[in-house]
Amino acid sequence: MRNDNTHTDTKDKKTGTKTNAIYHAIYVDDKLCTGCTHCLKNCPTKAIRINNGVACINNGKCIDCGECIRVCHSNAVKIEQGNFNSIFDYKYRVALIPAIFSGQFAVDVSVDRIHKALLFAGFTHVYEEEQAADFQKKAIHTFQNESEQRPVISSFCPAIVRLIQVRFPTLTENLLLVKSLADITAMKILKDFAAQGIKESEVGIFYITPCPAKIVAIKSPVGDEYTYVTGILKLDEVFNMISKNLQMIDNVHITNKSRIHLSKTEVKWSLTGGEAEHALGRCLSIDGIANVTEFLDKVDDEAIDDIDYLELRACDQSCAGGVLCPGNRFLSVEKLGLRAKNAEEINPVLFEKNSTPISFDEIKVPPVKPRKVFGLDDNFSVALKKMEKVRKYLCFLPGFDCGACGAPDCNSFAADVVNGQATLSNCVFMQFSNGVVGPEHGKKLVEKIWGINRLQKDCTKKGAENES
Repeated sequence: MRNDNTHTDTKDKKTGTKTNAIYHAIYVDDKLCTGCTHCLKNCPTKAIRINNGVACINNGKCIDCGECIRVCHSNAVKIEQGNFNSIFDYKYRVALIPAIFSGQFAVDVSVDRIHKALLFAGFTHVYEEEQAADFQKKAIHTFQNESEQRPVISSFCPAIVRLIQVRFPTLTENLLLVKSLADITAMKILKDFAAQGIKESEVGIFYITPCPAKIVAIKSPVGDEYTYVTGILKLDEVFNMISKNLQMIDNVHITNKSRIHLSKTEVKWSLTGGEAEHALGRCLSIDGIANVTEFLDKVDDEAIDDIDYLELRACDQSCAGGVLCPGNRFLSVEKLGLRAKNAEEINPVLFEKNSTPISFDEIKVPPVKPRKVFGLDDNFSVALKKMEKVRKYLCFLPGFDCGACGAPDCNSFAADVVNGQATLSNCVFMQFSNGVVGPEHGKKLVEKIWGINRLQKDCTKKGAENES
């Protein structure tokens, strides 16, 4: 596993442990990585470098968006494994699933059958994350009315929150400061169990996540101190497991006593436009990390200042496009659209019967602070001098952004040189133009970046294999 710094496991509120450590769910398998630079080129925060032929992630810049996973041809970028058997440590085992989970299955597989398969697998209760959407909608209105910042930026997508921390630090003041939807629902579940005399220590709430960013959001929530979710399971793994169960449950009598039917609003809440449709004022919804970054650049430059609410999602088609979703995102959206169309028009308030209420103050979180990772130096005068050096080096660098130096582009490479993390001789074009690096030295530089014997003939590379 190649990451720049270690991460610390965090614990839920049951233990009273704070969750303020920086944590990452993504790592690189050195044995599978070929140093192809696809992840290097596509990382939105330029958090990846190539060292000794292997991708290396800078944890300070990584936002766990999963773009590196999408483009990795060798399946070398991994997400930490969940342990399904850990659910059996609890008497009451709650599966907390996003509505898009139901969209992964064929149209003829009902939500009730999916829930039944989860109960057959060992859960005692199944709840959907969006059951708290109506409550969160009211919280958004309250926050918009109290906040002086415009636009208010949704904090629904944890990858976007971290993107803003890293690349747009001045916009952290615009973030919606409420708990995640999953955490609000988990809080509600625990409150209602407590009202029934069930001890909190007996309840395990396991969130089935569509992406690595939500793993991080639960294990290390930004701005928040505690999480009410006990553990996380990967959506693709749970999908594969209960897909088999679907063939076994038809003749088994299992009743989901916790079943609550989602309204049209709740079904579509996690899709693109789900929030924006219900926020106050002029609202926009944007999905796809590249589209979001482009738009935030304009907001940050104050080129756009007449938007009241921004719903931003890192994945195309929002959570339906999460890297852990095995189904086609467009078919998933279609199925959820059909589900929303057939949903009851009345919106059942979460646990309306005998439910313990939650106040707005209970779900507010402290202000989000920027991550100091992109500046050349904390000292402003020193940073200015380093910036001048970067500009000087860029005069000599070719501007091809080829990645041969192990950095994503010439500007990032120049910053690495200024910060002592690389040398100008790492640029192959600088070597040729200056003629100061001999063949032997050049070979050592190549091996340092790309690994030993990387330039030798190799017919096992992707596309070169003999498939006969």
